[in-house]
Amino acid sequence: MIKINLTSLLQQVIAHDWQVMDNLSDEVAPLGADGRLDNTMTSLLVAFSKTAMVDDWFAKINQPVKEQSAIDRSQLLMNYCQTLNLFLLWSAKRQWTHLVVLSDDDWQRLSDAKVAAKVTDKNKEYLAVIRLLGNVQFSHQQESFRHAWHLFLKMGLVDWQLTPAEISTTCQQLMKL
Repeated sequence: MIKINLTSLLQQVIAHDWQVMDNLSDEVAPLGADGRLDNTMTSLLVAFSKTAMVDDWFAKINQPVKEQSAIDRSQLLMNYCQTLNLFLLWSAKRQWTHLVVLSDDDWQRLSDAKVAAKVTDKNKEYLAVIRLLGNVQFSHQQESFRHAWHLFLKMGLVDWQLTPAEISTTCQQLMKL
């Protein structure tokens, strides 16, 4: 069964954010809690879009979805982990960290999920995450966040076949930059 130590990553993301906030100039600090939350969601959505752009499935409507070997895996992994870290950070800022912890059943469902092999399948997944995060931002729907999170994890672990070990290592490395 595939698993990532999300609790450990979450703790590291929170500690990294505190460190970043301590180093910010007084000009940035006045955003306030709500402004920082909005900024984190905007950053999350932009990072997720950049992740999709690495795969580039949507730009080739009349062609088959790229083989995994044709994707710049290192760039995909980097962008995916930036997005994952922002999902975790947003959950911490909103005090919804309970939503990012997965049960063994959740991990099993991820392991058993089918790969999105068609352009239409990948489009639906991507658009579902965007829509769910919109619901989160404007309607504060916790279940929408949970579904977006699970679908995002599925995309990385199943569709892009990123391993839990490489995700964990890359997420940690990003926090050291």
